[in-house]
Amino acid sequence: MVQPLPESSTRAPLVPGVVSAGALLAAAAVFLFCCFAAAADAQGATLFFLGAPVMLGLLVIALLLADSAKARGAAAGPALKWLSVAGLVFVAAFFVCAFVPQLKVFPGAVIGAVAKTYEAATGESPYAAAHRGRP
Repeated sequence: MVQPLPESSTRAPLVPGVVSAGALLAAAAVFLFCCFAAAADAQGATLFFLGAPVMLGLLVIALLLADSAKARGAAAGPALKWLSVAGLVFVAAFFVCAFVPQLKVFPGAVIGAVAKTYEAATGESPYAAAHRGRP
């Protein structure tokens, strides 16, 4: 006679997928914050040096958990794994291009797109938002 699985076993594929998605969102938030800080002030670019290990660590965690979710049969496992790999490639390409003079157009375009999107949404530049209230 087959016995039903305990409730905790039926939810097992869900946990790695949810944590993987959370790590992906956190990495995206850190990346966008670093881009905003770089657009707001030239000193903000130094934030990328502090944010890079955090972003890459979160993306590696997301990749490992997405692989675990895929192995456990979660429906979102393959999509999360693809997004994790795509995020890792994008962030790695961003940092590699930042140090190659001929390829600096790519990071500049990404930071510029974040700045233009913020300006379109709020009506003020990132520089004005960061320096609001200062003499």
